Amino acid sequence: MKSIYNHGDYCDVIIYTGKNYTGNSATIRRGESWDMTYNTTFTLNGIASNKWVNCT
Repeated sequence: MKSIYNHGDYCDVIIYTGKNYTGNSATIRRGESWDMTYNTTFTLNGIASNKWVNCT
């Protein structure tokens, strides 16, 4: 089983399937987890880049 968890204290994170913030994206908020066991674009293509956003 693959999953993602945002352990960040101050920021949400946007993950991308492409390098340099390209391709499909999804936002994972602080403290949230995401199960990647299903056939999602990230399960098939992986995560190539990320950007921290909404930092407080």
